Amino acid sequence: MSGIETDGEDPSPVRFRLCVRCFRAVPTSTNERYCINDGSQMLEQCPMCKTPISSPYARYCAVCGFEFVLADSWRGQIEMRTPL
Repeated sequence: MSGIETDGEDPSPVRFRLCVRCFRAVPTSTNERYCINDGSQMLEQCPMCKTPISSPYARYCAVCGFEFVLADSWRGQIEMRTPL
């Protein structure tokens, strides 16, 4: 044991922003909002279910299965689907 007691939950999980074109990932602790490779706006959460991106290797949402590469073409449609 490390001497540090936890309840099994990571108290501060690392979250990522992900480029949907080149899949470059950066921690959300950085100020980067747009990909430096291609200028795409980076995702911080799944556009469908709002689950934060917790892996720099993610290509699909771990909760709803949404394919992140589709987010760029769906961006306008998803933003228009906000609940009343």
